[in-house]
Amino acid sequence: MPKISIIVPVYNVVKYIGRCIESVQGQSLADWEMIMVDDVGKDGSMDIVKDYASKDVRIKYIESERNEGPMMARNKGCRQAIGEYIMFLDGDDTLPNDALKVLYNSISANHTDCVKGNIMIKSNDGKEKLFHENALQYGTKVEEVVKALLEDKIAHNITGCLFCRELLLNNEVKIVQGMKNSEDAYLFYQLVERMTNGMVIIPNVVYYYHVNESSSTHGPITKETLKKMLVMQKYKASLINKYPQLKKNVRHAVVRQIAFMSLRYGRKEVNSFVHEYNMDEYISLVYVLKYLNGRDYFDILKFLICG
Repeated sequence: MPKISIIVPVYNVVKYIGRCIESVQGQSLADWEMIMVDDVGKDGSMDIVKDYASKDVRIKYIESERNEGPMMARNKGCRQAIGEYIMFLDGDDTLPNDALKVLYNSISANHTDCVKGNIMIKSNDGKEKLFHENALQYGTKVEEVVKALLEDKIAHNITGCLFCRELLLNNEVKIVQGMKNSEDAYLFYQLVERMTNGMVIIPNVVYYYHVNESSSTHGPITKETLKKMLVMQKYKASLINKYPQLKKNVRHAVVRQIAFMSLRYGRKEVNSFVHEYNMDEYISLVYVLKYLNGRDYFDILKFLICG
């Protein structure tokens, strides 16, 4: 059994997939398996994957019949994974040389369900910027971690993390087929709620996010994509039932996100799905004014007056 299984959805990353694979092959911890999951792109990425796999037995691949999005691809990879721990990596991103070693040593020493490190954003012009400064500001219990997520004290990305195998395989998590935006948050919130041994935050940079304008997250937002993005807000709103003491945190987080989506993608389009999901209170004037935060005044004001 390898120490770590690395799951990689492969979709139209022919320019980057070799770089991604080689960053794993260059790790100081060599006891890993890399599971490349075909998400049926059109650029020949899987031909490159198969070539690497023919030369390195640690690299495996799963072929698919149709494009289903990264969430479904990751789920397929997890089902085939045999590693003690599981990590997610996107096909256009890379890992620092000691990433696996640092994450493995931390999760082994702390006996937690998850260890989360930092992500460095790398732009095409060579500039680097730290993505998010994570902090378990309120504690390590599930409710306290959820609160930190709602308040953006912890980034909700599932990359840059190492997960205990049992957390991913022994829990029923909801999956939305074709979800290509907000899928990280949707999965990460669910995993946090299922943690029994908590998580730990480390300051090390363990993931390089390479800016790629052709990524699916930079593509056009269709009505169907928008609808699936709002699934995350509906899920977030449901947390009030489990953690009533976080009611204010939940409502502020959802109001703020819906306002942001309305500004970016159009109020009319967003509202139609808010109505469909029975979340009308989150777009009412009284609700918005009650739960806005000082840092959101400008954006919320625009939200209230834009058509």
